Amino acid sequence: MTGPSPISQDRKRGIAIRVIADYIKSNRGQSIVEMALILPVLLLLIFGMIDFGRVLHSYLVVTAAAREGARSAAVQTAVADVIIDAKAAAATLDQAQLTVAVTYYQNSSGTVSAVPVRGFPVEVTVHYSVTIITPLLSALQNPFPVTGRAVMRVE
Repeated sequence: MTGPSPISQDRKRGIAIRVIADYIKSNRGQSIVEMALILPVLLLLIFGMIDFGRVLHSYLVVTAAAREGARSAAVQTAVADVIIDAKAAAATLDQAQLTVAVTYYQNSSGTVSAVPVRGFPVEVTVHYSVTIITPLLSALQNPFPVTGRAVMRVE
């Protein structure tokens, strides 16, 4: 009994390598097509996450600015100083798109006052618009409005 000759084993390996190489070559076009199909969806997800992060950052900064403005309004009397303090707290945002509104109340029923009344609330509202950069998401609502509101009692 003799086993297969070494020449025939080398020939089988060569044939197997050629078959594998032909298979890989034939699937290259398929990989490009698959990548072309999945790439737009992948980019949409990535840019959507970036936009979500930008909106979340803006929301946190606007809320902190409203809180800082309300604290300033509770201890100061000048509305201009309150607006400056609120805008300073939102220094990372575009100041041109940032609006600050200060409302003093003169009683608990919600009557608006022009000056602060000690012991009654002051409300500071900060509005900001975030420009969405993702093409499909920007078609829904662009710019995206972000609002922060804080109420404190005047000291």
